[in-house]
Amino acid sequence: MLEFTYDKLTKEQTEMYLKRIGFSGEITVSKECLDRLIYAHQCTVPFENLTPCYYHEPVSLEIPVLYQKVVEQKRGGYCFELNGIFLSLLYSLGFPVYSVMVRLFRDPGVLRPVMHRGCIMKLSGKYYFFDVGYGGPMAPFAVELSEKPQTYFGETYWAEAFEDHTYCLFRKRSTPGYNYDGAAPSGADEKQMIAAFSLAPMLNEDFIPLNKMTSIENPESGFVKRLFVNLRTADGYLSLIDHTFTEFHRGTGKEVRTLSDEEIPALLKTRYGLNC
Repeated sequence: MLEFTYDKLTKEQTEMYLKRIGFSGEITVSKECLDRLIYAHQCTVPFENLTPCYYHEPVSLEIPVLYQKVVEQKRGGYCFELNGIFLSLLYSLGFPVYSVMVRLFRDPGVLRPVMHRGCIMKLSGKYYFFDVGYGGPMAPFAVELSEKPQTYFGETYWAEAFEDHTYCLFRKRSTPGYNYDGAAPSGADEKQMIAAFSLAPMLNEDFIPLNKMTSIENPESGFVKRLFVNLRTADGYLSLIDHTFTEFHRGTGKEVRTLSDEEIPALLKTRYGLNC
């Protein structure tokens, strides 16, 4: 069997990372602890593409660089970055985790290229999928690869297996308006397909070519042309797409406003904790 290993953080770096995401309490290699870590990460570290879009700089996947960016500089990042550094944190804590390539779905029936990074944990004979680097509706917990609906924090997810050894992650549109892409289309199915992936492990280096397709090495990338910043909150989310800022609360719904160029830096600092 091939052994897939990942860079580990030092004890001090691990402690600083846990402090960065506001995690306290005992660390145990368990589904319950992993869920707490995922939720804490999603609520404190924004999905953002400031590096290629705002600063016009290349994105590095080197773990020391990512640690400095996410933990020391209190920045965020996109999937290749956030799921990469989070995996190193978990690996350092002793979790049996690894990376997988993921195909995302935006429109029903439309096949998109593999351009995403996700994570898998195998524990007690069960597989779980999780993700802290997606700027859209993603589970705030580790989803067991089972057709049994799983509901946490008011959101329901499950996974279905197909004959080609692919798993598809599904989400129930359980809360009206709780959709980063806007309101559900008229007549939309409550069953929303989010992503597809296999269980084949990938190294950090395997994502470098895909990362170049989304960074400044590819001027046509949407992450170069458009600004995306998202963050989960206790009862909803914050979403900035170019100049459109959306704040969603389950109890009161959405508030949408258009920002000027001058207003964006202040909003990034006050609402996302980003200094830029």
